[in-house]
Amino acid sequence: MAEKCYVTVAASPDNEERGSSIKLQAGAWELNIHLERGELLRLFEVRQARWLDRKSLQLGQAAGSSVFWSTDESMLSILVGHDDETWDFGVMLPLAVLDEILEEVARALT
Repeated sequence: MAEKCYVTVAASPDNEERGSSIKLQAGAWELNIHLERGELLRLFEVRQARWLDRKSLQLGQAAGSSVFWSTDESMLSILVGHDDETWDFGVMLPLAVLDEILEEVARALT
């Protein structure tokens, strides 16, 4: 059975560009992604960034590196590093985690 991934989103106030963050956390790892407000809003486009079409979206920073988001039929890939081909750290999560992220972003923005 897959381990539960917990999602926390903290959106910046309307007048701030920086300060939004997403925390993804499981028993053995945690990934903190820092985003500008515009990047947070672009997360709703991630489902169209299909890896099979060689597409990804560069949204946010983690550990001083760029974060790349893409999907396939059943998984969300989040890749941290120089680019989406030579990344240093990556997680593959069920697409249901993307749905949870988007729900939390929508809630945080209201």
